[in-house]
Amino acid sequence: MEHYVLEHETLKEAQQRKAVSRLQYNAKQTTTKVDTSQVLPRAFLSWKQFLLKKKRVKRSAIRMWSRMRRPGVYKAFRTWRNGLALVSNTLAPLTRQEIMGVVAKMDRDSKTLEGMVENAHGQIKYLQSYS
Repeated sequence: MEHYVLEHETLKEAQQRKAVSRLQYNAKQTTTKVDTSQVLPRAFLSWKQFLLKKKRVKRSAIRMWSRMRRPGVYKAFRTWRNGLALVSNTLAPLTRQEIMGVVAKMDRDSKTLEGMVENAHGQIKYLQSYS
């Protein structure tokens, strides 16, 4: 019994010594690593970077949400923004007569489409009258 008590006491003392030495080691590490002149600027710098990233993420999320809600508007805007450069690059090598031919072809195509829309509209009205 005495042997157990002595062994238990020495084990407990060893654990206490180990805990104290760990605390001392950690205290030394924190005092030597932390430089008071660098702590606040680093903290503010990291906070500033965090806020900038947060703004970027928020802006991109708003942009994505609007594109998801109304994709047609976004596509129309892209076409409008990039359309003039696309048209000018396409028409730049053409002569005046070729451009006039393209315009005449587009006019014929638009009239054909107009007729097709009127025909489809008439068919829709016809179907609606029977439903």
